[in-house]
Amino acid sequence: MALLCLDLDNTLINRTGAFRLWASGFVDRLGLDPHEVGWMMEMDLDGFARRSAVFEAIRVHFNLDETAADVMADYRARVPELVTMPPHTLDALHAAKARGWRPWLVSNGEAGTQVPKLTAVGLDRVLDGWVVSDEAGVAKPSEAIFDVCAQRSGERLEGAWMIGDNGHIDIGGAHNAGMCSVWIHRNRSWEEPRYAPTFQAASVTDALELIGAPSP
Repeated sequence: MALLCLDLDNTLINRTGAFRLWASGFVDRLGLDPHEVGWMMEMDLDGFARRSAVFEAIRVHFNLDETAADVMADYRARVPELVTMPPHTLDALHAAKARGWRPWLVSNGEAGTQVPKLTAVGLDRVLDGWVVSDEAGVAKPSEAIFDVCAQRSGERLEGAWMIGDNGHIDIGGAHNAGMCSVWIHRNRSWEEPRYAPTFQAASVTDALELIGAPSP
């Protein structure tokens, strides 16, 4: 068996689409201009802006009576039902397990947000486990979070792979840990000159086809 590390947001699930749906519902409930969704997407920075800062900016921008914590709680409560996963992802992960991979989620963020999302789409039924940065105390791109994953899984990082959509965090993290990687390109071009993914792919399903079976 060999360790297969996977990112969650915009790799296994469509996190950006879920945020857009939440933002659309939010402005609709408040009777705001639908064009405000675009502003909210800019503030979100594709999920990489600090969460507390995003929801505080929303509170101030719309002059809300609720606190930023209230807005964040609304988002966390609603987003699991809004996340989607590309077709055939679960089947591809099951097939990867049959070939000898042990799929583990390695995600930055808060377990209270990430775990409900992965559970909502059924990933808990195929993943062997997960490591989320807030409870692990380390985050990508540090190699330390991959060490935590290896310890929990009982597998080695030698021969392990990482699949993710963020060049710095996912692919840079794999580089730091000495792992091979697949970058989910999302129609972008690779621009980092210091390192590069082993492969590029349009989806996790395509990535799993590229890496095939673990090396003996």
